[in-house]
Amino acid sequence: MSALQAPAQRLTWTVPTLVTSASGGENQGDFPSPELSLSSSSAQVGDLVSVQCALRPNILADAVIFCQDGKEISSQLAMPGQSLYQYNISVRSSGRFRCMYQYRINQNKVNNSCLSLPRTLNATGDFPSPTLSLSTSSAQVGDSVSAQCSLRPNSLAALVIFCQDGKEISSQLTTPGQSLYQYKISVQNSGQFRFMYQYRINQNQVNNSRLSLPWTLNVTDRSVHSGDADHSSSGSSEKKSIPD
Repeated sequence: MSALQAPAQRLTWTVPTLVTSASGGENQGDFPSPELSLSSSSAQVGDLVSVQCALRPNILADAVIFCQDGKEISSQLAMPGQSLYQYNISVRSSGRFRCMYQYRINQNKVNNSCLSLPRTLNATGDFPSPTLSLSTSSAQVGDSVSAQCSLRPNSLAALVIFCQDGKEISSQLTTPGQSLYQYKISVQNSGQFRFMYQYRINQNQVNNSRLSLPWTLNVTDRSVHSGDADHSSSGSSEKKSIPD
């Protein structure tokens, strides 16, 4: 059996601080800057937008780095002969995007290229509301009813929250790639159901989506129906006992 190979060492990416020269130019590195493009310059919050970074042919890049508002959001190892790199983002907020690449000078030194010219993405709206459905709109006390929450594809939801009459009754952590979530309700009384999801803006901030449209569940007491049935049966029996 061959010995296990140690994983390749990942380069440590360092986004350079822009230094403005006396002539008004920006000194970010030695190698020429790449070119950044967006699939759209405006989008709704929650939409998917592609960011592309194009390198000059025969550039000896080791890694390509995508940045938003001066912070690294993604890095990719460069491939020999490849000059176009893409990163897909699910839009959270407006921002300014740039990219650069890193190249190795020697075993111990990595340099940054110049940053690309910036491209601005304008985001509008809030995260869209999910869709709620109930397996039935009427039930009896003690019945089990399913509430289903449907998210848009590629949603950045971190948590799905079910509510009844404005109060949280259940929450579920989301699973990547899953857009349908279900909650079983043991019916106790009538109520209005809605749900929403939470998504992370950054490491320290979580926002709520808009609430789904409401669904009302009408509940009747099982004992009332049972009593009505008994009364109807008793009345029918008495009528049959009356002679002609």
